[in-house]
Amino acid sequence: NLVLVLFNLLPAFPMDGGRVLRSLLAMVFSYDGATAVASAAGQVVAVLFMIAGIVSNPFLLIIGLFVFFGAESEGRAVHVKSLLNGVLAKDVMVTDFVSLHPEDTIDRCLELVTHRRQEDFPVLLDGHLIAVVSKTEWMAMLHKEGPQVRIARLMQTGFISLRPEAELSRIYQDLWSLKQHICPVIEDGVLVGLLTPDDVSRFLLVKENWPAGQEA
Repeated sequence: NLVLVLFNLLPAFPMDGGRVLRSLLAMVFSYDGATAVASAAGQVVAVLFMIAGIVSNPFLLIIGLFVFFGAESEGRAVHVKSLLNGVLAKDVMVTDFVSLHPEDTIDRCLELVTHRRQEDFPVLLDGHLIAVVSKTEWMAMLHKEGPQVRIARLMQTGFISLRPEAELSRIYQDLWSLKQHICPVIEDGVLVGLLTPDDVSRFLLVKENWPAGQEA
């Protein structure tokens, strides 16, 4: 237990000692910058563990790999969160989309993928959103039973929706962990947009490469 306590106090992510180091650095640097330094420190410690593992104990090599990727993951998560600060769902959502009807078939999905580059769809009945269909679901059914399967058979009626004012910095991790790939954005009961993890990834790519000093 004493060894575990000492190990956990190493000034490197993902251990608690790394979080203490970040807290101290954040008194001087920005939170994002402090995290980057603490993450780098964690990777340096990880490399030392891996070298020690190669020389002496292979178990240290495993620990080093765990620490290295843990530090990298923590640094990346905080960096992404900083890029998404102040960004709302309505800033990233897709507003030019096509919906499906329950009586449509997978043939319609193939047509839209070809001509509209849209892969995930809301399902509307009499103008009301009743379900969603993701590429994973209709592709699996296409290979299993063919293109004439009706959307009603595979649409997902239990789904999570977002408000346009939803803050992406608070929900972006949930978007990747959800079983549904597409999140409808609803305002006053009306479908106004669609949001997928791919949309957020494209936004991050643009923002990371935006020229410094210019407002995106």
